[in-house]
Amino acid sequence: MKYNLDLCFKGQRTYIQGGDIYNALTAILLEKLAYQNINKIDFSLHNMSAKSLYCELTSDFNKDEAQSILSFYENDTKHHLVVYESDKTIDSRYDYPEEEITKACGINPETKTIELKAKLRFTDIEIIVAMNKALLEKLFPESRGNWLFTRLQLNSLISKREAQDFNLELTHNLGGKLLKSKVRVDGLDAGFIYFSPKELAG
Repeated sequence: MKYNLDLCFKGQRTYIQGGDIYNALTAILLEKLAYQNINKIDFSLHNMSAKSLYCELTSDFNKDEAQSILSFYENDTKHHLVVYESDKTIDSRYDYPEEEITKACGINPETKTIELKAKLRFTDIEIIVAMNKALLEKLFPESRGNWLFTRLQLNSLISKREAQDFNLELTHNLGGKLLKSKVRVDGLDAGFIYFSPKELAG
């Protein structure tokens, strides 16, 4: 069965932001598919998209054709929500004051960490993505590309506006092409987030 992702551009972006795709997929898992006990989440973004997206719950897919994939376990069974591009273009957007997140953060370049202790109006994944972007911009001011969210590995589902204590630490830098940060939420290890620098057209 296909599920349409009702998404639009975030702020001044000209592509669908990965955090919005993740939030839409988790809503489908919880509200439409009624999954419980979701764990071992691996969300990977394969390309940027400026078109409407849809997803399918399937085990039969070609990874090269997918825009992104959310793999997860429910109890001991592995599942895949696979996202594809449609032919429909997107012509709407919404305001996203990302600076409200980054201004509330504290960055320590020596320990390569960023911390936020506040209850904000954004979703947890929006906060994590914005924090990691801010950390990398601070640590690598000479980078000529835009820092883009490319992968998320979580021990359990993050889907709500519940947390108020976030800590990210850059742990791996693979030649400046892929950077991995450890994510802690409310004092617990939540998983890892990955970013890559990419040049954006225009």
